[in-house]
Amino acid sequence: GEKNKIRFLEQALTLAELGYKIYATNSTNEFLKKRGIASEKLYKIHEQNEPNIKTFLEEKKIDLVINITDRFFKKEIKDDYMIRRGAIDCNTPLLTDLKASKLFVLALSKLRSGEISLEIKAEEEYHQPAKENDIQPPLFNLK
Repeated sequence: GEKNKIRFLEQALTLAELGYKIYATNSTNEFLKKRGIASEKLYKIHEQNEPNIKTFLEEKKIDLVINITDRFFKKEIKDDYMIRRGAIDCNTPLLTDLKASKLFVLALSKLRSGEISLEIKAEEEYHQPAKENDIQPPLFNLK
């Protein structure tokens, strides 16, 4: 729905600024364009026109689907279900929660800026070594 588009607008702008290509269905495409965010229009699965979301998913042209559902619009629920089902069937990562989607975009932007890294470390590198006096006594004594 419109509320979710407004709530995700800042993140859509961030994705565009980071250089990600945004694909959107008709109403989302129009919403983004009115706000100066470039996106390519894809037809919904049931519309059976090209370019179509299903075709793009099957051809692996989409790397991530962000599909925030609005339970108050029955028509959108069916459309959203078909999009989500298509993503799952094509093994395309899928985000359906607004907060998780916002956090994902934030993490992408921090990764690109170098604020965070995906360096693999040993578990011990993430924790301070325990000191002798930090050890808590056991809750139960099984002697």
